[in-house]
Amino acid sequence: MTSFAYFPGCASEGSGREFADTMEVVIQALDHDLQEIPDWNCCGASSAHSVSEFLSLALPGRDLVKAEQMGLDVVAPCAACYSRLATAALELPRQRELEGEEPPDFRGGIKVVHPLKLLSTPEALAVVGSKLTRTLKDLPVVTYYGCLAVRPAAVTGVTGSELENPTMMDTVLELLGAEVIDWPHKTSCCGASQTLPKPLLARNLTLEIVDCAVASGAEAIVTGCPLCFLNLELQQVQAKTDGDREQQHIPVFYISELMALCMGIGDLKLAFENHLIPVDGPLDSRELTWR
Repeated sequence: MTSFAYFPGCASEGSGREFADTMEVVIQALDHDLQEIPDWNCCGASSAHSVSEFLSLALPGRDLVKAEQMGLDVVAPCAACYSRLATAALELPRQRELEGEEPPDFRGGIKVVHPLKLLSTPEALAVVGSKLTRTLKDLPVVTYYGCLAVRPAAVTGVTGSELENPTMMDTVLELLGAEVIDWPHKTSCCGASQTLPKPLLARNLTLEIVDCAVASGAEAIVTGCPLCFLNLELQQVQAKTDGDREQQHIPVFYISELMALCMGIGDLKLAFENHLIPVDGPLDSRELTWR
C-alpha cells in the first residue's frame, strides 16, 4: 500500500463532489491510502495567479509545507489544483522573497501527483482488470483532458506526444470496454476560468468542443477535471435555456465514475442523479454487460 497526502480542493465539497467521492473510492480500491492534509486551504486556482505572484505560491505553498511535514507526496484530483500545487512545488524551493514577503518554507522533498497517473500505471490496470464486474460494451467516447492536466511540460513532467495526445484515460477506458475515438480537442481549453469575466468566450470554446465530440460519433465525453466537467455540462444546458441550441448534445462523465461503475464500487446512483445532463441515454441504451 502506498500512502499519499490528499488535497481535496474546494470543488470537492460542491460542484465536483461526484468526482471527489468516486475518485477517492477508486484510488483506495487500487490499494493507495489517502491521508487528507490537515487544515488545508484553497490553493488559489484559478484567480490568485492573475492577482499576485505571492498569493499564487503562498496559498498552495502552505498546503505543500503541511504535506512535506507528513512526508508524503500529494495527490490533487482537480486539474487546476494540481497545476497550482505542482507549480508551487517547482518554484518555491528557488524563491527567497516574493513581493517583499518571505514565501512558505517548502524544501521540495515531495512531489505532486495527478491521479490520472495513478489510475493508468501497469499495476493499476492489472488491479482494475481483476475487479471488473461489468464492461462499457463498446460505448463510443472521447477523452477530454483539458489544458492543465498535461501542460506546461516543465510543471507536469509530461513530454513528447503525450502533451498533445495524452493516453492515460484512453488506456483505462479501453480496459473498461469502451470504444475510445480519436479527436482533435483532447487538450483544448474549454474556457472554464473565463466563465464569469468572459462568458461568451467560455461558451464558444466549450460548444466547439461539444460539437466536435458529437461529430466524431461519441455518445459521451469523459474528463478528469471538475472545472472542465462543470463547464461542459453547464454551457450546453445554458445554451438550450437561452435558445441558442435546441437540445443538450452529449452527456459528460468523470473517468472515476465509469471506473467505479465497472468495478461495482461507490454510490453511483447519487452521483449520476446530480448530473445536469442525464446519463441514462448512453448507459441504458447500451445495456452494459455484466461479467
